[in-house]
Amino acid sequence: MTDLRLDDERLWDLAAEVIGKGGLFEFRARGYSMYPCIADGDRVKLGPLAASGPALGEIVLARSASGLRLHRVVAQGKCLRLRGDAQPGPGEEIGHGNVCGRVLAVQVSPLQRCLRRLRTLLRRLNTWIHRS
Repeated sequence: MTDLRLDDERLWDLAAEVIGKGGLFEFRARGYSMYPCIADGDRVKLGPLAASGPALGEIVLARSASGLRLHRVVAQGKCLRLRGDAQPGPGEEIGHGNVCGRVLAVQVSPLQRCLRRLRTLLRRLNTWIHRS
């Protein structure tokens, strides 16, 4: 599979079209706002929202004034409140019409898999050193 590089507007348009027809859309995430759940380079598979809309705790693709976001729904109401797992603060409010899909699966990139294993080993080593 060949990766295409798309700007936010084109990525949104393509994802909305594919998901709007009931299809699945896959792309590589960029950034660390959802770390450790989703890291830079992880492949994310999106699918349609439930008929009732996004549920609390779901990770969705949303469009805001500052760009596209893959963030978790932390509150619902007239608007949705979304926040990245690695971000402090209350998050940002997004209109329901600015969400086009939900995360169904995350495939960890090989680099992230190695880094996560290394961090685990370093934590274990640190614990072992402090116990000695």
